[in-house]
Amino acid sequence: MISMSESRKRKINYNLTVFVICLGIAAFTWMLIKLSDNYTVELSFPVVYENQPENMMLVEDVDSTIQVGLDAQGFVIVKLKYFSQKAKFHIDLGKVRLKKHGREYYAMVNTREWAQETARKYDVQGGIVFIRPDTIAFRFEKIVSKHVKVIPDLKFTFAKQYFPYDSLRIEPDRCKISGLAATIDTISAVQTEKREFDNLSQNLNEKVRIRNPLPGQLFIDPSEVAVTMPVEKFTESELFVPVLIRNNNKNLRVKVFPDKVKIVFMVALKDFRKVSPEMFTVSVDLSKADLASGAKLPVSIDTHPAFTKIKSMEPSEVDYLIFK
Repeated sequence: MISMSESRKRKINYNLTVFVICLGIAAFTWMLIKLSDNYTVELSFPVVYENQPENMMLVEDVDSTIQVGLDAQGFVIVKLKYFSQKAKFHIDLGKVRLKKHGREYYAMVNTREWAQETARKYDVQGGIVFIRPDTIAFRFEKIVSKHVKVIPDLKFTFAKQYFPYDSLRIEPDRCKISGLAATIDTISAVQTEKREFDNLSQNLNEKVRIRNPLPGQLFIDPSEVAVTMPVEKFTESELFVPVLIRNNNKNLRVKVFPDKVKIVFMVALKDFRKVSPEMFTVSVDLSKADLASGAKLPVSIDTHPAFTKIKSMEPSEVDYLIFK
């Protein structure tokens, strides 16, 4: 037997179900009545620009949306706003007739015809109340180009005893920049992105992007460069080189003390056996001798192999004696 309590619960559930169904029917009927009425609403439609003229650039930003006020039935508004992909205003810039004024080119595009066509497409009975903007203006300038130097913004550290074997190279070392004349005229060089290479012990061979100082206004080709630098392990060495005398115009008998100096240098291990004292020349300039004071003459290194790095020279000055 069904208890009184269960019977009462079933009755309550039944009444609640009937109430919810009736409420839903009433809400749906109310919604249909409301949607059959006309409303004035403002809808936003995206603008899509296509086929921008070659070698031209927009001087200023243009509208990316069109605001259209529609007087339409609720069903149409709901369809436009929620259940259908919004119509887009496509502007084919390749078909727009440009007029020249100075170094600028301009054109005007009317949006009303498109808005009216969209209203007909979606069966907007009440019509268009307003359009903002009703005209889109375009101002172009010709793109100009020039080539500028690429300057590296790079930092390096090297592992112990490792050094650059040759100079840093950038390929290409110049790039083409393009943009409006007023922009291009202010730029004489561009830099790479800032990069740091630490503890190098092998050859550097990297691609580095060029930093664009004015994205959207300036175009750079190529957008990156190849950075290379040979790296070798070096060792320290030393040798003694005789001191030569320059500018002895009077053919004096001169002797310097000491007559040899010690040069301390770094050399790559692979070049160590190539080095000989004959590859180095050091000298003093006799024309700078102050005979009255007897001051020492400074010693200068005139030549040394390109693959060596001079660390020091001892002594850096020498005494001299002139025989009469």
